[in-house]
Amino acid sequence: MTRLVAANITMTRGRKRVLDGVSADFAPGTFSVVIGPNGAGKSTLMAILAGLLTPDAGAVTMGGVALARIAPKALAQQRAFLPQNARAEWPISVERLVALGLTPHLPFFGDIAPDEKMKVEAALVACDLIGLREQAATTLSGGELARAMLARALVGDPALLLVDEPTAGLDPRHALDAMVRLKARAVAGHSVIAAVHDLGLALSFADRVIALRGGKVLADVASGDVDAALLRALYDVDARIDRDDAGVAVRYL
Repeated sequence: MTRLVAANITMTRGRKRVLDGVSADFAPGTFSVVIGPNGAGKSTLMAILAGLLTPDAGAVTMGGVALARIAPKALAQQRAFLPQNARAEWPISVERLVALGLTPHLPFFGDIAPDEKMKVEAALVACDLIGLREQAATTLSGGELARAMLARALVGDPALLLVDEPTAGLDPRHALDAMVRLKARAVAGHSVIAAVHDLGLALSFADRVIALRGGKVLADVASGDVDAALLRALYDVDARIDRDDAGVAVRYL
């Protein structure tokens, strides 16, 4: 499987230092979440880790090779990226939208092979989209589109999956289901990285937490080591973290 390493990532936009010397090592078989307040640099970091933005300083390597040196198609075959607030611009069916996730793996000519169609079917089932398969993607609700975009990211079975706010806009059932599926990919040996605002879900499912504030890594710890002191330093709030067999609940005081 693929190991992703970020070394001393720095990014400036205008006069603002969005990321300042961020380093992290993402091993296969782990589910890592990036947390932090608005403006902490989470989305910028995710885009850099996906190879969609080039940092001003530092480097990201995948399998020991700089992302900039990996051909776009080869990179797309190994990693999938689901951005925050992904949109559907064309009125194609949900089934076709999901099938677009297989594009890096398909030949230039010819129809989709039967085994590829089975992958699309499995992704539709996994994300509760069977009843919407023929519906135009542009007519979906925000939550339905979020599920369709997650299915598109999953369908190609990428070794590395990056998702920015995978539970945004989802109802509790589908938010929980999304986190279960992301965790399952990590358990299967893939590397999963997600920027998440829902701390209860993040701490319930993640193996590791990277806390960003002001573009810097405030903490890089196992999820079980996140405590009230870290949340206070990160968000300027007082909270209590309750952990039991059912998961983690974060209660604000």
